[in-house]
Amino acid sequence: MRLPERKDIVLLTGSTGQLGYAWLEELRSKGFTVLSPDRYTLDLSRPDQVKEWLQTYLPTYIIHCGAYTKVDLAEDEAETCFLVNRDATGQLAQFASENEVPLIYYSTDYVFPGIDQDQRTYPNGYPVDALAAPGSVYGTSKWEGEQQVRQALGDHLIIRVAWLCGVHGANFVKTMLKLGQTRDTLNVVNDQIGSPSFVHDVVQFTEMLLHHAIAGTRHISSNGLISWAEFATEIFSYAKMDVTVRPIPSEQYPTKAKRPLYSKLDCSLTVRDTGTSIPFWKDSLHKIIDQI
Repeated sequence: MRLPERKDIVLLTGSTGQLGYAWLEELRSKGFTVLSPDRYTLDLSRPDQVKEWLQTYLPTYIIHCGAYTKVDLAEDEAETCFLVNRDATGQLAQFASENEVPLIYYSTDYVFPGIDQDQRTYPNGYPVDALAAPGSVYGTSKWEGEQQVRQALGDHLIIRVAWLCGVHGANFVKTMLKLGQTRDTLNVVNDQIGSPSFVHDVVQFTEMLLHHAIAGTRHISSNGLISWAEFATEIFSYAKMDVTVRPIPSEQYPTKAKRPLYSKLDCSLTVRDTGTSIPFWKDSLHKIIDQI
């Protein structure tokens, strides 16, 4: 995989989401020509429209951040979820293959089983080649999207992220900061553990991987291992908000879709390929809170 070049026409999907928005800012700051259609212009739930759009605008580089990410609603809207995450991704991959277009696809920790026993098997996190066994519609759709990319073309980069957080869009950090303005106590689960992926780190490390011409599958998150309750506690502590976090087990906060109990990603290949260590989660968190 190569970095985008000045002559490229870059298709960026999902530009209104937190990762896509960060990419849009990065690309525009460097003077790239960017096509960033909204969901009405390029409807990923209509793969036939995706194919037609690609044949009309002929991008020469694709950064695919767009996805169906409503994890619980996906259990009831499986058809739409698969249309977006699998079938539209397949159309992008097929176009990329036929036209020799580099493709970056962002995936998720939800492709893994997420069972707590896996912490003993993979104490440093799931490696990129760990067995995929998603336990939700969302996770399955993203895994099948990955397979569409792998089967269609060799010149691709699949990046898996977890607990994604950024300045733009909705995420756990911003939700906690908002709730902390009106609540003095919050219940947060403490038996789901992992390590967050921060948007600015994801973009930066993706670019470094491209600089080193890396293709295949890589993970980008942060150093450390925490629960959601510990994450919330640090958010309030650094933001100097007087909020007490009450740790609770997952069964006290039921959700329609099964949430991973263990979702840490092993980023050792990314570190090896870039020659740069992954930041500690607190450091990246503090940067985001400062920006917010």
